[in-house]
Amino acid sequence: MEDWESVVTYERRERVACVTLNRPDAGNAVNELLHRGLTAALMRADADPEVWVVLLGGNGPHFCRGLDWADPAAEALRPPRRARRAFMGEYYEYAESMRTWWMWLWEYTKPIVARLQGEVSGWGADLALVAGTVIAAESARIGDPSIRMGLVTQNPLWNWRLGPRRARECLMLGTMLDAPTAQRLGLVTKVVPASALEEDAFTAAQTIAHQGGIVGWDGRWLSKRGFGQATHEARGLNAAWISSGAYSALAAIQRRGLQPGEFDFEARREAAGAAAAMAEMDAYYDAPPTAAQGG
Repeated sequence: MEDWESVVTYERRERVACVTLNRPDAGNAVNELLHRGLTAALMRADADPEVWVVLLGGNGPHFCRGLDWADPAAEALRPPRRARRAFMGEYYEYAESMRTWWMWLWEYTKPIVARLQGEVSGWGADLALVAGTVIAAESARIGDPSIRMGLVTQNPLWNWRLGPRRARECLMLGTMLDAPTAQRLGLVTKVVPASALEEDAFTAAQTIAHQGGIVGWDGRWLSKRGFGQATHEARGLNAAWISSGAYSALAAIQRRGLQPGEFDFEARREAAGAAAAMAEMDAYYDAPPTAAQGG
């Protein structure tokens, strides 16, 4: 048994590889071990000729609450701290490494079905954006609160899925969308009751695997490449991904000069810990703005 199998489970059911994030006590927040496990599980599915579709889910009440800001083992997955002397060089290297990983996932050769429940934020939302089919429980909430931490997402798929105007509104406000709204905007394929989520998501994965069987492996691969990667590349997705990394780094520079009254997530995390900082952040942004906050 690999060490990562404690936080990512893998099961093949017929032609579907069920890959499940398994840190329910942490809301399936991503640390180094989970990240490594997810990569290994997807590589296992990719190498198995009997697997035609991947069903990606999360154990417990939440699909994935983003990066684990409390676990020191997740430090390599988080943007470098701005107090470090070589901050910008490290930040750009970080942005490039993250772009490489997400582009690998975007170009993954087998269809991915995402099964969502509870909170789907940050990295969790990015995983949903990469998936070709997304089945969500009615209770799911999807978004990226990075801006509230003084960060900007590096994932340009928000623009592709929502369009620039909607994406800007969601990302600049750190908005969490309920499942019906996410479906209406194109982030979710189907919304189902929580009691039907597991069955409906697996049925969707089985259906895609069956359709792949009609045209065979080569036809399914060409379909994904032709309708997916090639179409988006024609619209400049790769260049947009590089630009998003640069914008993220530039935003980090700007946040080095916080104005009086602005919430400094990094400083509060270092002073009070991740849990307290997250609670203070939510209270700060959920309260009506005042003049001191720039409202």
